[in-house]
Amino acid sequence: TRKTKKAKQRSETEPTHVFVYGSLRPDDDSGMLWTKRWAEGLEALPAHIDGARLWHGDNGAQITLDGTPENTVTGYAMGLRNTTTIPAKRLWAKKLKEADDIAGYDPTSRALSSFFRRDRCTVTTADGAVPAFVFHNVGCRKKDRIPSGDWLKRRRADESSTLFADATEGEPPPKPAMEVGDVFYDSD
Repeated sequence: TRKTKKAKQRSETEPTHVFVYGSLRPDDDSGMLWTKRWAEGLEALPAHIDGARLWHGDNGAQITLDGTPENTVTGYAMGLRNTTTIPAKRLWAKKLKEADDIAGYDPTSRALSSFFRRDRCTVTTADGAVPAFVFHNVGCRKKDRIPSGDWLKRRRADESSTLFADATEGEPPPKPAMEVGDVFYDSD
């Protein structure tokens, strides 16, 4: 039928990755309980999104999509390369629902009452452009911007470590904790 055909076409074009930049990053250091569990079994591609800005809010990392082309946020495209098998489709649906729950996003609600919204975007990886979902905060207070665009380089008042300081201009970026194509498996 026409509805089934449209639904099939839409599902074939749905992104199979989520751009993560905060506590869903596989190398996140904020100590959130969900990080490892959510990342397990997903491909982790180091990635960035242009035209976005990163903020340190009361609830952790927040991204806004209102930056200039020079504004970049660093993170990972987490997902599955192949979602054509039934087990892969089920895993992806489960992971996307878990991400929705963590972000407090209700995909069935048209209201903007969610803390985050989930929208489609294009992120850049070493292999090129990847369609992805991104959770962003439309109502972000925009108080504590992270100029580097990298959650791991944020400054935190309660930590004296230079690990979170913004990189000095001219320094090479740190080597990512995971390489392109790595699949995260929790060894615990």
